[in-house]
Amino acid sequence: MEVYRIEKTQFLPTILEGIPGEKFSFRWNSKSHPIVYAAGSRSLALVEKMANIGMHYGGIPIAYVIAVIEIPDHAYHIIDHAGLPENWNALDEYALQTQHIGDAFLDSEEMALYVPSVIVHGEYNILLNPTAMQATKVNVREEYIDARLQWRSP
Repeated sequence: MEVYRIEKTQFLPTILEGIPGEKFSFRWNSKSHPIVYAAGSRSLALVEKMANIGMHYGGIPIAYVIAVIEIPDHAYHIIDHAGLPENWNALDEYALQTQHIGDAFLDSEEMALYVPSVIVHGEYNILLNPTAMQATKVNVREEYIDARLQWRSP
């Protein structure tokens, strides 16, 4: 199964380590919990990145590529809206309610957790557990981002 992340080329060698989660809290993890945020499609990965950084630049910076991460087909669990706190998508992006869900997943032996996207209703982001991925062969390859979506300095 393939999942997708928009990442700087320079960080591809360490993408599966979840380093940003060690340093920062996000929607689905608290600080000191390594995590890899990915998406179920290339297009959702692009939309998520545009919403998070692209709007500041007028596109995705040229240093980014699409990382295609191949994980085993059976290595995931899905959380639907019924398994989330009421109005979860209206909560602050650093809400403890969603961080607790992600942290519990990261403390488990599960490799991937599908969570609904806040930005695109009906689509899913995939949280990857770096600790669980250590015991499995996970391949990563890079694909280019179309130049029309990229920001290039003038």
